[in-house]
Amino acid sequence: MPALRKLSLAAPLVALALSGCFGAAAEAPDGPALGLAPVDGTMVEILAGTPVRERFRLGSYGVAFGPPRGVVERALFVDDAVRAELSGLVSAYGPFDLAVGTSRVRFRGRGALPAPSPERRRIAEWTRFVAAQSTGFAGSRPAPVLFWQRGGEGEDCAGLGIDRIGVVRGGPCAVGGGAPRRLASAELERLYAWFDRLGPFEVSWLEGPPGEQRRLRLVFAGAGKGSASAAARDEIAAFAATLAAEVPLAGSVWFTAPLGGAPHTSPLVLPLQAPVPPRMEMAFPAAARTSPSS
Repeated sequence: MPALRKLSLAAPLVALALSGCFGAAAEAPDGPALGLAPVDGTMVEILAGTPVRERFRLGSYGVAFGPPRGVVERALFVDDAVRAELSGLVSAYGPFDLAVGTSRVRFRGRGALPAPSPERRRIAEWTRFVAAQSTGFAGSRPAPVLFWQRGGEGEDCAGLGIDRIGVVRGGPCAVGGGAPRRLASAELERLYAWFDRLGPFEVSWLEGPPGEQRRLRLVFAGAGKGSASAAARDEIAAFAATLAAEVPLAGSVWFTAPLGGAPHTSPLVLPLQAPVPPRMEMAFPAAARTSPSS
């Protein structure tokens, strides 16, 4: 009997070793570790890295994540608004598969509407942010793309910021921004075209007649490799100025300059250089996590 017991205990280890030799090991089961409900009915799958290093599944209650065929961890969404937004998108739009940087986003929509190209990108950016936020690797807002400011300390000052999912916030610098709005599809398409093509830059200049000049400042956190020409900078600045004129000024939501931080009660001062946008493959460092069993 002792010999038989040793054999029965050794069998699973032998099978595991053989699976490593003759094929990939199966992914660890998505059980109820840490007391969180398992992800049911995957709505979005995100494969991060080339080759894939992290896999994220967004379901009804939160995110299941981990390396392919590795230990699966889970995290809940930060609030019910995320769940409602995700359910609404899945109900409205059909499925699509989109590459964003070194990640691939597989949206498993059940709706009848085909999502326009700018909306696909917005959804992909938003779900990547939700995955990062839920697992503790992102703040309360998506990364900024553009910040525009007219005026400075001691002057009438207005500012405007746009983030990775096309949310616009703007208003007087010392008072705070108005209610945010989302870019329309055509506006969003222009923003992503610039973002993908151009690298980061910062520029400032004076406008207006002598004696009445005000300083303008533009910070753009692009992810591309191209250098922005003077014409491209003027085009982006005009785009921002037009939006700043349209965004309501009344409200209590603060607009955020690149690098984020606490709400400002004085005119915003930006760094000398534009921030480099975070790369998705660096947003989920495996070394920063511990497995549920630890």
